[in-house]
Amino acid sequence: MRTRELKNSKKGQTSVEYILILALLVGVIALFGGQFKDRIKGVVGSLFNNVDSGISDLSK
Repeated sequence: MRTRELKNSKKGQTSVEYILILALLVGVIALFGGQFKDRIKGVVGSLFNNVDSGISDLSK
């Protein structure tokens, strides 16, 4: 019966660890969400500008 108690405590421990990791990710996104959005917009914008310029070069 001791091994069953150890398994149950390990399950509880991993659940708590997953919850803490999720809380950490939510906190990081909350703190840096605006910066992530700005950088993603910049990367996507430059990517599409490069594609547009490449298409216009091909059509000349």
